[in-house]
Amino acid sequence: MPTTSPNRIFLKTPCIGRCSTVYGDSVCRGCKRFMDEVVQWNGYNTAQKTSVWQRLEQLAKRIIPEFLVVLDPNQLAEFLEHHGIRYPGHLSPESWTLHCIENFPRQYQALESRHLAQAGLRLQPQVEVANLKQLQLAIQKKIYELSTADHIRRDQLLT
Repeated sequence: MPTTSPNRIFLKTPCIGRCSTVYGDSVCRGCKRFMDEVVQWNGYNTAQKTSVWQRLEQLAKRIIPEFLVVLDPNQLAEFLEHHGIRYPGHLSPESWTLHCIENFPRQYQALESRHLAQAGLRLQPQVEVANLKQLQLAIQKKIYELSTADHIRRDQLLT
């Protein structure tokens, strides 16, 4: 697991290089930040950046358990590191899982339970997906729905 100080990590951007706000999305499908958070990130102070990271953490903690069980956080961290997948080590294993699923190695596209087990994960029994792409799309859809609703609520509070 990463050993960098959590306070230092919170200053780093959550960007993963797949920004959709440039295409008009109010919530980035890559990093899950709101458009204004993406645009204003470099001007944010530590408290503002920490707040964004905390919101992203709560989002992952809310959504991932609907789809996957983290059986072994250490195994998940080893899997991510072995495959060179960047993940926010200062956050929860649910956040790591989100990064894992979004960047799962191509050789595992069939998404067999043994592949997930290699990452220390298990699909929830109620989740019916045939392959990794379907799982990714289902998780992305749920995240986008919740993020968009949060964004609308936040904007209503600000006006």
